[in-house]
Amino acid sequence: MPTSRQGIGLSIKLSAPMGSSILAGLAVPLIASPMGWRWSYGVATLCSLLVTAVLPPPSVTGHQRTPADEARRLVKFDGLPRLLMVTLAAGLAAAAVNSLSAFVVETAIYHGVDVPVAGLLLTLGGAASIVTRLLVGWLVDGRDPPLLKSAAAMMGSGAVAAVMFASGGGPGTLALATVIAFGPGWAWAPMIILAIVRRYPLNAGTATGVLLG
Repeated sequence: MPTSRQGIGLSIKLSAPMGSSILAGLAVPLIASPMGWRWSYGVATLCSLLVTAVLPPPSVTGHQRTPADEARRLVKFDGLPRLLMVTLAAGLAAAAVNSLSAFVVETAIYHGVDVPVAGLLLTLGGAASIVTRLLVGWLVDGRDPPLLKSAAAMMGSGAVAAVMFASGGGPGTLALATVIAFGPGWAWAPMIILAIVRRYPLNAGTATGVLLG
């Protein structure tokens, strides 16, 4: 992928999991409430099999490394302590926001929101995350923003959303907290990966493997 399109490319790729949040939220009022939660898993499994069956085989194309590229790639992998610190920060932030996504429906129900509406909160969060990630990817392409500092600020917004969830409130407060948590609070993922790819262009696979491992 061209360097000028890496931001939007990563954002599109990393938006796919958030589509599952949209579907999971819709499954609560459409399937789980009237038919039981087991039907939700059954329908999801069937859809996965259908999508897998119709997908075309992947076409493998890529840049052929020259001897000079290979020599530079094998140079000592520097900057590992910094990469490990970024990995630790991303891991802690991901653990926090994944916990929010896992319990957003139960939290809403605990605060008196009806079950179908609570499920739609998860759908709202997934949609907010996709829109924010695509917007972030589009903004960073062709620019040189401070990616790690921007990602840290987004992680901070996720912390604010966690406090809002803990304090409770009505459906409006919970909806706002959901948008913040799933939107900027979780839109840092493509920015961190892009920062690592730009920092280690000849070892991007190894570096992102450390980050995501």
